[in-house]
Amino acid sequence: MPENLPIIESIEDLETFVNQVGACLVYSAREQQDITSLLASGSLVERRQCASHWAKELHLAKKAFLYPLNSQQEALVSWRNFTRAYPGQSNQSLNLDEDGLLGVISRQGNGSLRALLQASGMPAGRFNAALTGLQMKMLVTLSGSATDEDGKPMDCFDLTDNWLPDEFGI
Repeated sequence: MPENLPIIESIEDLETFVNQVGACLVYSAREQQDITSLLASGSLVERRQCASHWAKELHLAKKAFLYPLNSQQEALVSWRNFTRAYPGQSNQSLNLDEDGLLGVISRQGNGSLRALLQASGMPAGRFNAALTGLQMKMLVTLSGSATDEDGKPMDCFDLTDNWLPDEFGI
């Protein structure tokens, strides 16, 4: 690891780092800043789990914004960088599945992954692709968690505009 990069030992260190650099990747990547590589200790698997967990926690606490860049990589951005990226990302054109799912989420509001899948009427693969596409466009975001009837935790999603901190006035 280059000497000029910080070592992240806590979620508070991560928050400070993201605010300083503006944006970083969650998982290891060549020639780009990422959280996993900066974590203080643990195996690669442990550091990836920790990076993912802390990024999600910062997002849910509305201290940074987490979104997928693709199906394998996520970015954690500061609010300063979010306000620069959001207009361009959210104005991209939608495919038919994304448009349909966006309508479901607009009507239903904050919903669990299972509830949104059922309401969409899409096969799971198409639903997952549409949800990822909407997240990449910053139109839909992780908004919390719920417990399904089997007692398993499940992510919830809502329109980004509904979830944003009030100071954005969007």
